[in-house]
Amino acid sequence: MPETSVYIKPSLSLTINKTWFVNTTQKILSFLNIAESFEIGLVITNSLEIKRLNNKYRNKNSPTDVLAFSMVEPKIEKKNKVNFSKYPA
Repeated sequence: MPETSVYIKPSLSLTINKTWFVNTTQKILSFLNIAESFEIGLVITNSLEIKRLNNKYRNKNSPTDVLAFSMVEPKIEKKNKVNFSKYPA
């Protein structure tokens, strides 16, 4: 089973059930028959923090429901241009 890590800000820890998130993620991966070795990281936070992260990484100064980041970087060609034809749509 892939590793699942969950970080919950201490100020939110009283209202979030960490075990539920870990178990649910593992059930979804099992249902999808995903057995490759990879890590899933989940950060539960508040509107102010997600707004700050959204501004930092997407230049959007507003909160959002979800921010997702891939740990696998696309191949970069000359002068930092990404060749999107190498990736299926």
